[in-house]
Amino acid sequence: MGRKAVNKANKNEETLFISPQFTSEKDLEDHKHDSNHLFWANNNWRVGDESVSSKKRKMDESFSSFSLVDSIIAQVCNKALFPKLKKITIIGHSAGGQFVSRYVGMTPMPNVLTKYKFNFIIMNPSSYMYLDDRRPLKTGSTLTFVKPDTTGCGSFNDYPRGMEKLNPYALKIGVETIKQQFLNRDIVFILGEKDVNMNDSSLDKSCGGNLQGRFRLERGQFFYEYIQLFSNKKKNHQIDVVPNVAHDGNKMVNSKAALWYLFRF
Repeated sequence: MGRKAVNKANKNEETLFISPQFTSEKDLEDHKHDSNHLFWANNNWRVGDESVSSKKRKMDESFSSFSLVDSIIAQVCNKALFPKLKKITIIGHSAGGQFVSRYVGMTPMPNVLTKYKFNFIIMNPSSYMYLDDRRPLKTGSTLTFVKPDTTGCGSFNDYPRGMEKLNPYALKIGVETIKQQFLNRDIVFILGEKDVNMNDSSLDKSCGGNLQGRFRLERGQFFYEYIQLFSNKKKNHQIDVVPNVAHDGNKMVNSKAALWYLFRF
């Protein structure tokens, strides 16, 4: 679907498209890959966790999925390889949206590679990483953000839904740096108007997830309003809703909104 978007925008001659694949051990077995491939448990590549090892596939080292994308960015920003490269866009839908929504606040790459413009596009993730312990409370038409009743849900603010008990990659960055980087980076939230299925099998139905909203559209709209609580005069974040689209990665990535934010510069 990413290649289709590049073709649709007629940007083949000026776009380097990279789509990393993060696998489970079952994926490797199904496709008969050798024992040199990294793999993750429980799809935790989505939140920057470390790759894992098993008895059958013993790995000497582990790597955060975030650090691997950092290394890809570092390679493509080698002027000897791509001298005309000017902009890096990180885009993800669903599980990919979860990846981007955490990675944007943690990666040091925009700070290191200051000659490049970075922007991040987050589409229909199942949950978000809140920057403090407040969560949305909708009363009639009024939306506020308060510390919720956490009876029976003491882990609601643990990473990846909050800033407590961070994983190793995030710990190296630190809570305050993550907050400031998130708030100051160019982020677009693109949501499907009909992504409202509360029973979707891949929706985060944990108590911590449910505290963020009933379904993906609502969770995204609430989170966007939440980060406005931290906003300054410079508006770094934008939101767009794709009409008549539910949880469909192909339609989202190839929507008018996504194509605009991908290729506007």
